[in-house]
Amino acid sequence: MANITDREMQARPGAQDIWLNHPFNRGGGVFVGRITPRGERLFYFRYSDSQGRRPFLPIGPYHPKGKGGLTLAEGYAKAAEWSSLYRSGIRDLRQHLEEIAESQRAEQLRAARERAEAEAAAARRLTVSQLFEQWAKVELAPKIQADGTRSGRKD
Repeated sequence: MANITDREMQARPGAQDIWLNHPFNRGGGVFVGRITPRGERLFYFRYSDSQGRRPFLPIGPYHPKGKGGLTLAEGYAKAAEWSSLYRSGIRDLRQHLEEIAESQRAEQLRAARERAEAEAAAARRLTVSQLFEQWAKVELAPKIQADGTRSGRKD
């Protein structure tokens, strides 16, 4: 089969979905372009999972200049990356990519928590002048007790 071209991806939508396929080497999956009747242009990667099903893994929307979507070259590069993962022995590609995304989210949360803890620790540390100002505000300020007597320093 021939490569998917920009001209094919920019074709006028029909009454039904238009599917364009570009297979990788045997056993490497298929790069798929889709044009919906509403005019959406989308990229997918199709492969056979460990249970024999042929799922479509969405890559993203197509845009000829990459504004708000992927160019043909970017979509093909992503599909080629997933094809190499698939050929390396990862049969449940969707699950594998979800696990990677989950571990990245966990890493981001851990990093954010560490940053927050470091900022809180920095806020708890006081300089000598800050400590003096706090002591002066609390200990040197005159106070009037509930019974009307005054406490604290006069000077």
